[in-house]
Parts: sequence; C-alpha cells; structure tokens
Amino acid sequence: MTVIILSLIPSTPKSTISISEQIEFRIDYSEHFVTYFLLGMLFIKGKQTIIHKNNLTKGIYMILWITFAILTEMVQKFITGRTYNPVDMYNNIVGIISGFLITILYFKRKINIPSKNN
Repeated sequence: MTVIILSLIPSTPKSTISISEQIEFRIDYSEHFVTYFLLGMLFIKGKQTIIHKNNLTKGIYMILWITFAILTEMVQKFITGRTYNPVDMYNNIVGIISGFLITILYFKRKINIPSKNN
C-alpha cells in the first residue's frame, strides 16, 4: 500500500548526488530497485508455500508483480508534477525479479541443508 501511495503523490523531490558539474547520480533509481526488491522478497517470505509450487505458478506470480511495477510507473503520466520514466520502470522490474529469485533460492537452499540439531 505504501508503494501505491508514494507512486501517486504529486511532485516528489528529485534525489540526486552531483559528482561533478557534468555527472549526476540519481538516487531514485536505486530507491526503485530496493523498494521492489524488498516487495519481491517479502511476498515470497510471506508465501513460502510458493517455493514448492511448479515454475508456472511462480511465473504467474512474477508476471502479476511485474505488471504492478509497470502500472505504478505508467500511472504517473497522469499525475500533476510526476513523469513516466522508463529507467524507473526498468529498476522496478529488475528489483521484483531479483527479490523473487534470490528469496526463492535462499529458501530452497535452506530447506535442503540438514539441521545441525539432528
């Protein structure tokens, strides 16, 4: 819900760091990646049963989250003071995919490692 609210707020400040007069680093690209990475991780963590599902089911969930990532960026075309930025959308998508895959791999590995208590 927080991501939706932040995506709909008109006119947010630009987050940039000036490295030199000609080079500027946009922090918001990292913010997009990290936010969607965490969304992907939290979704898989909350639905750990998905780890045991087939790849089609995992793919459907990922496509739904990628659609969400795209829509939250595209809706900004219609909000005063906001703009659509394909780089933001790219970071949203890469964040979701990375969060999903890393968390799935982590839990699969954790499940396959025998407990030290046995």
